[in-house]
Amino acid sequence: MDVSLHALRDCYLAVVAAAALTRQVCKMLAWLLLGPMVAVYVYDFCLYMLRLVRSIVLRPRPHARSSWLRRRLAKDETAALVVTGVCIVTSDTD
Repeated sequence: MDVSLHALRDCYLAVVAAAALTRQVCKMLAWLLLGPMVAVYVYDFCLYMLRLVRSIVLRPRPHARSSWLRRRLAKDETAALVVTGVCIVTSDTD
């Protein structure tokens, strides 16, 4: 009876060890398959963010001319500014 308990225990330990080894092999295969895909996605995301930041920072901005800033706005332009929610403080009163 004692021999069969030892054999049963050894068999159980062998199954547990095989399951642990199988789990480790599956994890390794998953990382080997998914690792390059994750790396490509991270690299692509970083390039996208760099491109976005560069387009925002390096956007050409037109310089405002002083004559354009001093001119009086027409009524439709003033109404368009009010509709769009833009608030411009000027010294002239209408």
